[in-house]
Amino acid sequence: MAVLIEAGRVLLTRRSATRSAYPSCWALPGGYVEDGESEQQALRRELAEELGVRVTAHEEQPLARWDLPAAAAGQQVQLSVWRVQRWTGTATNRCPGEHEVIAWLRLDQLDELDGSAWAHAQERELVRALLAWHVS
Repeated sequence: MAVLIEAGRVLLTRRSATRSAYPSCWALPGGYVEDGESEQQALRRELAEELGVRVTAHEEQPLARWDLPAAAAGQQVQLSVWRVQRWTGTATNRCPGEHEVIAWLRLDQLDELDGSAWAHAQERELVRALLAWHVS
C-alpha cells in the first residue's frame, strides 16, 4: 500500500463494487507482492499498473505493517504501508475493474467519508495522522 501526498492531499482509491473483498470501500493504492518480488518492487509495479506513475523515491522502511484478516475465513494478510516521497507521471485510474475512482482528498474531506467506507480502519487513522502532520 502506498501513501502519496501532494499539496496537502492524499491519493485514495475506491474499490470496485464487483470486488469480492471490501467492495466499494476506500483504500490506499497498492496490491500484492508476487513470487520472487520484494515489497519495494511490488510497490513500484502496482503503482505503475494501477495509476501509471513511476516511483522515484520512497521511505527505506514501511510506515506500518498490519496483520489483518483476509477475505477468506481463517486467513490473514500482511499489509505494509510505504510513504512514496517522489514519483513521475500523473495518477490516473488504469484499473477501472479494480477501482471505481481514484481521488486526491484533503484532511477535511476524509471526515466526510463514512468510517465503514474504509477497507481497513487502520488506513484511515494513519492517513488522518499523516495529513494532519503534513498540513501543520
